[in-house]
Amino acid sequence: MLRDVIPLKAPDGSKTVDETAAVLDEEGIPVPDEDSMVFASNMMIIGGYSGTGWPNDPTAETYEKNTNINRINMLVREGVEATDGGGTRIGPYALNSQFPAEGNSYDLYVRRVNGGIYASCYDPQTGETMERYYYDDSFLTVQDTDLIYVGFFTARWADIDVSNVSFHETEKAYDQTVTSTEETAVTPELDVTAPKYSLDTDYKLTVASPNSSGRVSVRLNDTLIAEDIPLEEAGAELSASLRANTENKLTVIYTPDNSLALTSYEPVIYRQSIFCKDVDTTAQTVYVSPEGSFEGDGTEASPYDIDTAVGFAQPGQTIILKEGVYYRTTPIEIELGNDGTAEAPKTLMTEEGKSVAIDLSLIHI
Repeated sequence: MLRDVIPLKAPDGSKTVDETAAVLDEEGIPVPDEDSMVFASNMMIIGGYSGTGWPNDPTAETYEKNTNINRINMLVREGVEATDGGGTRIGPYALNSQFPAEGNSYDLYVRRVNGGIYASCYDPQTGETMERYYYDDSFLTVQDTDLIYVGFFTARWADIDVSNVSFHETEKAYDQTVTSTEETAVTPELDVTAPKYSLDTDYKLTVASPNSSGRVSVRLNDTLIAEDIPLEEAGAELSASLRANTENKLTVIYTPDNSLALTSYEPVIYRQSIFCKDVDTTAQTVYVSPEGSFEGDGTEASPYDIDTAVGFAQPGQTIILKEGVYYRTTPIEIELGNDGTAEAPKTLMTEEGKSVAIDLSLIHI
């Protein structure tokens, strides 16, 4: 942690930020006031700070978010003008990509440069180094213009071993100079290609984010088919097994990388029903009625609903709408790729000589 002031113990038992007015230990070093419960300073934290609870319950709504954010992070508080509070929290920004496990070790490095603060983290478990600049070198000189305090801290409880600690002073004239290159924040997008209708229980879907990266978990019914896997622009293809002759529930949870310039780091959640059914692909005619259902077989005696008939329509088939009023609460969707051919078109028509109406008044746009 870097701070512009810390609470020091004064001879009368009060706290002070003036080193010349503080109690000194036997080595002449000012003694910190360890009884201070509230003490505000401008600061930078490099480490395990997240500002959230630890993700213990995988069924909790916040589990995905808290799992993503509980990493090695860089966090800043600036704009603090007095020790009684105030200021603005900025971040946290990720400095590693994996959720920490017990026994993990990390090499952390922080350096003040001309124009900002540089921080990096080397993760020996993955061999990955992530680095970041905070483009402001004045926020740590607000309450004390002469000193910056560097040290280690923990809030509440932690079991941490600190080793190989070294401090170095450099000449400002020879330090690196950095200039902010502000990125335009974008809203993270999630693209899921998952056909809504399938004749086969063997199923494939793809997930991708065209403008960001992060991690994704995918659940089909009660089976987790992908858990917290990396997701890049190129996307990921996944395989799953559908339950036959029923509706299947797909849930995709995408958590963007909080080191990117994004408008939100909240998980993006996608839900879809996938219908898997054994149908007679050789039938030339398929029947639909206002009372039809997914459970039907498409015959005149046991017709489908419109959605099932359209979703499972085969090239060369004719879908006949039987007489009646079809009340819709959603549009009739024809998925991309649900095509016939010039020689074998898919045809939707009303029963000859009968009256058919499709009522769209219940659809809210």
